[in-house]
Amino acid sequence: MDEQAQEDNLKHWWHPPFYQGLIAVLDPTEKSLVFQDEHRLSKEALRIDVLVTTNDSDIPENHALVKMFKKHNVFEYKAHNDSLTKEDYTISVGKGHIYSGFKKVKMSEITVTFVVNKFPRTVMEHLTEERNFTVEDKGDGLHYIHGDVFPIQILVCRKNDNIILKNLHDKLTPTEVYETIHAFETLRPGEKNVYVEKIIQANWSAYKEASKMYPTLKERFLEVDKEGWFDERDRGRDIEKAKKMLRLDIPAEKVAEAMELPIDMVRALA
Repeated sequence: MDEQAQEDNLKHWWHPPFYQGLIAVLDPTEKSLVFQDEHRLSKEALRIDVLVTTNDSDIPENHALVKMFKKHNVFEYKAHNDSLTKEDYTISVGKGHIYSGFKKVKMSEITVTFVVNKFPRTVMEHLTEERNFTVEDKGDGLHYIHGDVFPIQILVCRKNDNIILKNLHDKLTPTEVYETIHAFETLRPGEKNVYVEKIIQANWSAYKEASKMYPTLKERFLEVDKEGWFDERDRGRDIEKAKKMLRLDIPAEKVAEAMELPIDMVRALA
């Protein structure tokens, strides 16, 4: 599997929980903001990761991200093993232009937000040194970019205190698994959702341990198992087989393909 294919798989794996996590963080009741997953810009493959539009009610200030919001807010997300590049930045800002043209939206009503896990040092240097933009550190992992055609912000999740977005990765401890699921379900309770499913799948061993440590999570474990969230397969058995294959020095990509497991999950087992 080449590098581009791995990046595509990573994005496909972590995008759905990011989408639901963003809803939980910004407006869990979805009364004030309208969220559109993978908003199509055209009939072709060009899409916006998440488009957040405001309605006529007050915007909930659940996170510092919304302070920059206007009517139409473009989100581009980079999963924990992916990096924001100069090309990514340019393409995403270009999507804002295309969205403005296709939807006949004023440029002044659009913002662009990048949500990343790794600090994009090369991009920041490009923006300040080559494009003469100003980067304002707002604290808690949030940076404003001044000088581009749209108001732009970059959130570095691993430096942010909000664990729903910060913990979208496969290296969680049992305690972090519990705290993450609890935080999400406090905001969006009582629903079967891909956020919790992906957190569990990517951190299966930690989740099993956490279910022993926290009684309420043990109940959730039984509920998840009953609902068949894991495609009606014995995920624990599949993971044990994957571990054996990895001990035989079989590449993680081949293990993931053979066992039909997410590559992130397999890498976490190595």
